[in-house]
Amino acid sequence: VEFGWLKQMQSQFDSATIYFMAALPMAEKLGDKNNEARIHNYLGGIYKAQKQYDKAIDHYKIALDLVEDLGIKVGISACLANLADAYTKIGEFDKAIAFSERAIKLKKELDDDLGAGRVLNNLGIIYNELGFFGKAEHSFQKALEMANRVGNQKLISSIRVGLMTAAYSKKEYEKSIEMGKNLLATTDSLADLEIQYNVRRQLSRAYGELGEFQNAYKNALLSLIISDSLYNEKILSTTNTLEAKYQNEQKAKEIALLSSEKDLQQFQLQKRVNERNVIIVLALLAVIIAGLLYNQYHIKQRSNRD
Repeated sequence: VEFGWLKQMQSQFDSATIYFMAALPMAEKLGDKNNEARIHNYLGGIYKAQKQYDKAIDHYKIALDLVEDLGIKVGISACLANLADAYTKIGEFDKAIAFSERAIKLKKELDDDLGAGRVLNNLGIIYNELGFFGKAEHSFQKALEMANRVGNQKLISSIRVGLMTAAYSKKEYEKSIEMGKNLLATTDSLADLEIQYNVRRQLSRAYGELGEFQNAYKNALLSLIISDSLYNEKILSTTNTLEAKYQNEQKAKEIALLSSEKDLQQFQLQKRVNERNVIIVLALLAVIIAGLLYNQYHIKQRSNRD
């Protein structure tokens, strides 16, 4: 399981899946429901990363059933949050909200501010999509409190993009632009291409609404450049994965070849042994036959003398 998790962290999803699928029947045989749940949760994460959301949801649901049977609150809250995120991705917002609310309640019980912040951020995104901009802003503000408390800069930046989007949706274009500029001024945000892309795209839209077409064009162009960088980054990651896969396949072929050569050598050795045994048997038969013929000759000679 741990090997699979490490491969998953490296985005080597094929290798991770192989490890998880090998570990799953062993966990089932041992009745280790905790590890079963972990494996299904990890598999859900792999499918979600590959945008196979239906498969992700199936695995998350199995994991949820297992941890609920065990009464592991940390695991339950994680599965609920994952299901909320997956349902958000496919636009089933009613289910996403229901799972989010259950997850937030548990995360507050567990004093998991980071987890609660992530779920509240997801709720803000849902409310934005549904057009409930007041609710969206409220969720983002609560999420920001949680994120600031734990000092998670990536989550803070993501929430601030959500607040910027909520302001734009409420037609507060100047406020949205100001928030975007402030966000781009932070070093941590500049290090995250996805944050930069979302901010530049949102700035382009806000400037366009204000009729500032030069600024709108400039930010649209920058978002396009960043999008290309993100694409290249993903291509590089995919290339590295494919290269690792190729190397693994090459090693497997080499091992198979060595094994074949070893089998061939073993076969040739066995063949020589068999040939030697046949020669020995034939030689023994020849000796026996010669002995019998010699004995028969002597008997005949005695008969002639008599």
